[in-house]
Amino acid sequence: MDEEKKSRVLVCPLGWGLGHASRDIPIIDSLQKNGHEVIIAGDELQLTLLSKRFSGIETVIFPSFKVRFSKRQNQVLPLLWIALRLPYHIIKEHLILKRLVQNLKIDVVISDNRYGLWNKDVRTIFITHQLKVFFPRPFRFLEPMGARFIKMIAEKFDSCWIPDYPDSMGLAGELSHPKKLPSNACYIGILSRFFDIKTIQSEETWELVGI
Repeated sequence: MDEEKKSRVLVCPLGWGLGHASRDIPIIDSLQKNGHEVIIAGDELQLTLLSKRFSGIETVIFPSFKVRFSKRQNQVLPLLWIALRLPYHIIKEHLILKRLVQNLKIDVVISDNRYGLWNKDVRTIFITHQLKVFFPRPFRFLEPMGARFIKMIAEKFDSCWIPDYPDSMGLAGELSHPKKLPSNACYIGILSRFFDIKTIQSEETWELVGI
């Protein structure tokens, strides 16, 4: 980010739980400290979390692609159904983003694992730790195709940020260390909302600790 030019930045976390939203906290915090104006777009649950962390921040409802898995052990059919619907939702997200960029006068878009949020008129950044998808056993032969698909999507953005370490297999193993990285990829290290929390050393010991 250009620290001299103050930008309007749209941050869009994926709405599958709170992991994507919570790992965007240090990014939002850094942007605000450098004088950039941040707007958060996402599902209601993620916006609630981030609004509590960043009081007064502007938010926009922008629902993510929803998935549902079977309660049974076999997930083959649900995964196939997701794969069939995914292209439609990527295009849908892409078109909605166009309107948001124009209406909100956005300069930069940071998409946390939302595939459709690239835009030719502004700078777009794709955050993902999953550059390879592991398929169920009968469909393992599709894994190279899945990796190529993610690489193609990532390269539609100006930058692809990987929240992991480049050395060896990092923390996410093969998920974030495919055979071929996107041409715009950059490992940015671990993102954690606990980085700025001060710890207090204690002489006390415990027999059991639960987290």
